[in-house]
Amino acid sequence: TPAVSPPTERAPVTETAEVPTPAAAPTQPPVFPCDIVFDSDRDANLEIYRMAPDGSGLVNLTNHPADDTEPVWSPDGTHIAFVSNRENESEGGLNIYVMRADGSDVARITNQNDSRYPDWSPSGNRIAFSSQGDIFIVDASGEHETNLTNSPEEDSQPKISPDGQQIAWLKGGENNRQLFVMDLDGQNARQLTFEGPIFG
Repeated sequence: TPAVSPPTERAPVTETAEVPTPAAAPTQPPVFPCDIVFDSDRDANLEIYRMAPDGSGLVNLTNHPADDTEPVWSPDGTHIAFVSNRENESEGGLNIYVMRADGSDVARITNQNDSRYPDWSPSGNRIAFSSQGDIFIVDASGEHETNLTNSPEEDSQPKISPDGQQIAWLKGGENNRQLFVMDLDGQNARQLTFEGPIFG
């Protein structure tokens, strides 16, 4: 009779608990330094200044004999748009200028005197402003300036929406000023308020 081999003992099977893969941490947007820009006539004429939130590091960015006012940060914090009556190659008068955050590379980007209230698009490539009673938009480089309202009424103080698709602005004189909104190309203008006057 052939010999029968004894049964082979098998090692006990140990179940290993699956370790879940940790979820990726949510990506936080970068935090940029929150310096403040403002205009002041502390040096006997209006200039653009920059300082830290605690008031330290005060710097005169424009340092020009003209009046420089209404500074606005670009969305990425690299440039500042502002209003100035400094003379340019055509003539004096209020125009929109853009400079780097350190005050260098100042460039005029509008061709309409009495230009005020600059406001950056969220992408930082366009700037809305009001001039001579109308709302304009222009590339941050100064190209493709377009009159969006071309209205006999007073249009002022444009603000581009956070999604960059619309512009809100004020229409009318001091006693009947109302809030309107339109597409970024000037189409589909519609009135939002009917009592007032509204102040920006």
